[in-house]
Amino acid sequence: MSSQYTQNLHRLKDRLNPDEYGQITRILKNTQASLGDSLHPSDYQVALSKKTGAPIPIIKCADTVYYHSRYDPEKEGITWAANHATPGVETYIVFGMGFGYHIDALSMMARGAKIIVIESDPRLLMRCLHEKSLEALLSNPSISIHLVTQLPAIASTISLYANEANAKLLIYPPALKILDPSLNSLKEILHQYQHQLTNINQDLSFLHRNFAENILHCDGYAAELNQILKNVPLILVSAGPSLDHTIHTIHEAKRYALVLSVGRATKALLKEGITPDFTMITDGQSFVYRNQLQGLGLEIPLIGLSTCDQNAFLRHQGSRLMVFQKGHPPAEHTASQLGLPLNETGGSVATAALDVAIRWGCNPIILTGQDLALLNGQTHSSAASSRIIKHQEMLTKITGYHGDLVYTTNNLNSYRHWIESRIHREPQLQCINATEGGARIKGTWQLTMKEVLQKHLKPHSLATRMQSIQQLPVWAGEVIAHRVAQETFHLQTMTFTVKFRNQGSE
Repeated sequence: MSSQYTQNLHRLKDRLNPDEYGQITRILKNTQASLGDSLHPSDYQVALSKKTGAPIPIIKCADTVYYHSRYDPEKEGITWAANHATPGVETYIVFGMGFGYHIDALSMMARGAKIIVIESDPRLLMRCLHEKSLEALLSNPSISIHLVTQLPAIASTISLYANEANAKLLIYPPALKILDPSLNSLKEILHQYQHQLTNINQDLSFLHRNFAENILHCDGYAAELNQILKNVPLILVSAGPSLDHTIHTIHEAKRYALVLSVGRATKALLKEGITPDFTMITDGQSFVYRNQLQGLGLEIPLIGLSTCDQNAFLRHQGSRLMVFQKGHPPAEHTASQLGLPLNETGGSVATAALDVAIRWGCNPIILTGQDLALLNGQTHSSAASSRIIKHQEMLTKITGYHGDLVYTTNNLNSYRHWIESRIHREPQLQCINATEGGARIKGTWQLTMKEVLQKHLKPHSLATRMQSIQQLPVWAGEVIAHRVAQETFHLQTMTFTVKFRNQGSE
């Protein structure tokens, strides 16, 4: 063993608790034993950078990968850190350590923030310990290093720190290029976490402004219905491309189930003469009101994430209900003060709406328009400002609703995994996928809306059921009044039709 290696191990020992240090040294010893008499793996070489002479690892896998810039790794690390350091972030989770140039730079630009470094390749860490002094990195109390080689352990380590307030996951690109084939599925998991955390931390300043305005104008809280709507059927309408073909099936089912629509699908429903009972928005961008709700004149309750577009919240004509989400400190603090639970968002409005419906106690929950995949390159329903992805070479293929293979994006696929995980935690929930297209969602029952009507929706109308529910908040009266009016109109229309037919037959 080199003296550099021994010194770095002593520094690690001083920084880590005995269990963490023992885990790292066990993995390193096993790795060294697998090499036999060779000190280093032959496919892990070290060169000196052309400008500064700093050591850089070269990994020969499918392609030769220079883990850092072969010219100036320090400058490259500074550029990377400058692009990823974000005001307000308190915890950085960095996947991929290499020789640590980017970690050193990030620690300089994100002073006071905690940096969790996850390295999955023990051979690379071994070369680093042998070739580079880690004195500065290991003397920084804000930085901790984790050597984790198994997929479940990597996922749980990321999850542990991702749950902290204002956390951000950063993936150092070369780390993905040299992943062991046994960890290929890790790429997907990393992208899921990264996207979800990005949604939470997208722009803290305007999210704070939205929150400050929305809290002044909310009329109630979605959590007021938690468990009050127990066993009330609910149709969750998303804006996937299949909605163009299945939207007409919601007409009849709506008589027997609540309809919760994401904001992007609301125009499509209204165009078909279907008024949802609730619509929900989560995005904090200012285009939400303009693109989704402006000019609709909706008087139904609007459910908004606490940081949603303040224009949409302020201008809505019906009741405005707030959802307090995990991961946003003002929301967490206010919810605690009010004694209200926090909701999980899952990264999209559809996943957030599903969490709301589950907490309400709705059962069954019927998904429609929840493709989570592309249809002929189409991302959304044509009535929901869809875009077309022409070049699909970089997309992921997954099992489709009908057992075929369909294309999906990293974002959509992360929502699929979140939904599968969320419903898995609810063993009593009947979650029915009536999308009739898109991705297969594990844990859901695949039925058409016609089959749902026949097998899972009770014959009496929802208006009757809603009137019998006790302890409804005042704002929920809007839903009941709207439902009763619809039911009265429906019955009057049926009576008129029957009379007209009878008179015509005389």
